[in-house]
Amino acid sequence: MVHCDLSEYNILICPQWQVSEGQIISPVKRSLDDDTLQVVLIDFASAVDTKHSSAITWLKRDLTIVRAFFEKKGIKTLSNEDAEEFVTAPFDEVKPIDIDTIDEESDICTGEQETETDVVEATTPNSRYNLLGWSDETNMKLLLEKLSGGN
Repeated sequence: MVHCDLSEYNILICPQWQVSEGQIISPVKRSLDDDTLQVVLIDFASAVDTKHSSAITWLKRDLTIVRAFFEKKGIKTLSNEDAEEFVTAPFDEVKPIDIDTIDEESDICTGEQETETDVVEATTPNSRYNLLGWSDETNMKLLLEKLSGGN
């Protein structure tokens, strides 16, 4: 999906507990990880599928606008080309979900009687932590390497 109207006004920073699985976690149930700050993008009213004929044009525009904002603040950014490569590159590792191992205690289950459709919807990623193949460590190393001028 390409946002098509991304700017600094559509980028929020908030703790994980505010965006975890669409539920607010009560203070007594929070862990230290729940206070980790997350980047959240909002306002996808203009978004298009990546297969749209103008998707790459709008992606480049989104990246240019966000990059210009951070550069004005004196923050080092990736080049437009490196940023585009980073967001469009496929993940290196894929960790498949074994639906047979999901139980009632799983983070992605509702605890209600599930149909086959419910299981598919429940396993659909809703944050980068649920994306198959996403690795904070790997992707942060890649970003830092690119920012330092490495390829």
